[in-house]
Amino acid sequence: MAANDRLQTLYDVAIIGSGIGGTMMAAVLARQGASVILIDEAVHPRFAVGESIVPETGAMFRLVAAKYDVPELANLSAAYLIRRHITSSCGVKRAFSFVYQREGKAPNPRETNQLPTLSPPLGPDTHMFRQDIDAYVLAVAVKYGSETLQKAKIGKVERDDPGYRIETSQGSVRCRFVVDAAGYNSPLAKLHGLREEPSRLHTDSRAIFTHMVGVRPYDQCGPSRKEHGMPVPFHQSTLHHVFDGGWLWVIPFDNTPDSTNLLCSVGLVFDRRKFPKPDGPPEEEFRNFVSRYPTLVTQFRNARSVREWTSTGRLQYSSRRLVGERFFLLGHAGGFIDPLYSSGLGMTISAVNMGAEALLPALAADDFSIDRFAHFEKWCQSNLDHYDCISGRAFDSFFDYKLWDAWVRVWELSGILGSLGPIMRLTKYQMTGDRKYFEALHNPPFRGMGASDLEEFDELLHKASNLVDEAVAGKRSPSDAADTIISMLRTTKLAPPQLRLGNPEIRSASTWTMFNMLRLYLWGRFRSPRRIREVHFDFGLLPPTVMLPFGVVMQEVARGIRTSLRLMRDVLFAWNSDWRKPADTVELKQENKPAARAAAKAAM
Repeated sequence: MAANDRLQTLYDVAIIGSGIGGTMMAAVLARQGASVILIDEAVHPRFAVGESIVPETGAMFRLVAAKYDVPELANLSAAYLIRRHITSSCGVKRAFSFVYQREGKAPNPRETNQLPTLSPPLGPDTHMFRQDIDAYVLAVAVKYGSETLQKAKIGKVERDDPGYRIETSQGSVRCRFVVDAAGYNSPLAKLHGLREEPSRLHTDSRAIFTHMVGVRPYDQCGPSRKEHGMPVPFHQSTLHHVFDGGWLWVIPFDNTPDSTNLLCSVGLVFDRRKFPKPDGPPEEEFRNFVSRYPTLVTQFRNARSVREWTSTGRLQYSSRRLVGERFFLLGHAGGFIDPLYSSGLGMTISAVNMGAEALLPALAADDFSIDRFAHFEKWCQSNLDHYDCISGRAFDSFFDYKLWDAWVRVWELSGILGSLGPIMRLTKYQMTGDRKYFEALHNPPFRGMGASDLEEFDELLHKASNLVDEAVAGKRSPSDAADTIISMLRTTKLAPPQLRLGNPEIRSASTWTMFNMLRLYLWGRFRSPRRIREVHFDFGLLPPTVMLPFGVVMQEVARGIRTSLRLMRDVLFAWNSDWRKPADTVELKQENKPAARAAAKAAM
């Protein structure tokens, strides 16, 4: 479309910000027939953080892909799919790893924790090189019909019948509805004064971060596997060096033989109550900090940054509301906590799902009453508060390893129970083709991430949170608080036995390979609490998640044979038909767009 025509069009939806949240929303809406334009000041590819995903996030990518018929989003869900369909610049993530650091001392191998992530076919998880991932999702959105306006600096955003007029450096855009996905600098949050000042959030941290080369794998400079006993290499995990007052992330993109990326994401996050922001450059602060920890000195001795260090103020911000007249704030436009538990991408894809679920029927009915978006508002805010509790109490517990060890086990239970919701909803949909399993995500206990909407877990979480508060306030000893939390985890029936949460001598859950997944299913089917059994494990036979690995292995064998045959052919012949692709099923012609676009034209 010519620029002048584009700027004269009344779009159903204008999305401000073409980060991964905005582009996923654009892809979903455009695929369902809405006329969409993405507006951004910059262009892709570009640097972005939010590089680590978790099993619940991967499952949500698959679920949203199936629910809204955007299969390309499923490619984001696992490392092997990303490598095959998107880029070889990402790393693999087989676990969360936590190493407790004490100043001036080598870490105690017994003060190490690990939570393995899923194995194929649902995993493993990924260290996303975001500039490649975000550019891919933008291309998906454009494929399905979204238009883009890049290098367009946002000026005035104002109400204009029937929706909004957005003034940019490239002209004005009119739309019926605005999705603000611009992150912290959200223009609609500013326009309507939506930021909470001060923020209600408890967590109070700041960060310095960059990409580096030459970061030595921790497996080569820390305690041996015989000493620490972890089941997954640290270099194939998201590594967290935890210390009194914060944590340091190490996210390698070069940790598989197939990776073509030399970079490693490195960031240092400080509790601002203990480490106020100093004067001086962030790299100097990083080097000064690392110099106080022997194994970190070794790990970063030859490390060099490849881009300028970024130094933030307080990471946390929140909004008193996310929904207004003909707009909502998506993902990080509404609020942010901390990257400690890799919750950002999960909260974003969850918001995309809930936002599209509300917006698509609103477009069709030409009814944008705020009540239609009440579910989106409530559960985005609830998810933010949930992860504020999870992350904030982690920072509070960092001063004592035993207390931190107890709290991280609470988070592990949250992560596993939270993952069951989208995994099992998608599995049941795939088995039956019944979309009611997607609709179930609208109801408890599936609405919140990290099992925040499961009453039984929420009760345990808040009891544990109060114990951490009491330890911080000196009302009980950290050791006593930790023992009480561990006792709660030992006696709860919510925890699958593979997590091994109630034994402080065991600091890693089992790996989620095929036989352990079978054990998880058998626990859920026959030994879990009735509520867990009824909502997650009401299968007559073994679910596909147990049997799929066999099929995946055979597919890989067949793919290898095909690749070898193509290579042999190319040695002998030049002509081939490898370039052919299946017929594109996306119909972009104006006359075939559904009623949402027709209503937009009628309103002009």
